[in-house]
Amino acid sequence: GTEGSSGINAEYGDIFPAEIVEICEGELLSQHGGCSSNLAVVGGPNECEFRKDEGFIHQFEADEVAKGCYGLCGPWCTCWHQICGDCCWHPGCDQHDHYCDDPKSKECRLGKGVVYGTKGLHKC
Repeated sequence: GTEGSSGINAEYGDIFPAEIVEICEGELLSQHGGCSSNLAVVGGPNECEFRKDEGFIHQFEADEVAKGCYGLCGPWCTCWHQICGDCCWHPGCDQHDHYCDDPKSKECRLGKGVVYGTKGLHKC
């Protein structure tokens, strides 16, 4: 139940483990929209499916959330599931996020990693 819960767990019904809630509600992520309720984290209810094309399943660990969810389709830990189909880690999105460590870079602005590049397969 959500009685006595606060923040994201009050809003979404105790879906995230306590350590993830603490990170999502922390100062850094709060400044960037917090976390999507459908973010696939270890210990949470949103599971990733095995991807034959990628050969693995990857749900976010607490330290990955704390760093800003590199590899998630969408900014920081907010998810654009309508684009990638889920809120899991994707190699092209990860590559793109690293390019966007410098938001003014050509690679970031043009979508390298997601739209084109070694891991950009015109999909997330």
